[in-house]
Amino acid sequence: MITGKRPTDSMFRDGLELHSCVKMALPDRVVDVADPKLLTEVDQGKGTDQIVECLISISKIGVFCSEKFPKERMDISNVVAELNRAKANFLGRRGLLSYEKVLAL
Repeated sequence: MITGKRPTDSMFRDGLELHSCVKMALPDRVVDVADPKLLTEVDQGKGTDQIVECLISISKIGVFCSEKFPKERMDISNVVAELNRAKANFLGRRGLLSYEKVLAL
């Protein structure tokens, strides 16, 4: 969902697969593999750092959840905790930014 690509996309050949593509992009190139539809606010300069940080967090979770062997995958309770943490960080920082903007007026 982050990349907008299916695992069967034609770009995934010669050993490259969706999982490894995202894993290799983390953390510094997550924007390169993210679906451009998710990046409209980044392109407009709105909360760029917060959006990219959120994309990194949820992409890491996705990579952990899609490991080849089930015993290497993240436990669902940890997935929920990490998603909630990413959500809280994202909403908290966006709220803080909004509050700072109000104070600057």
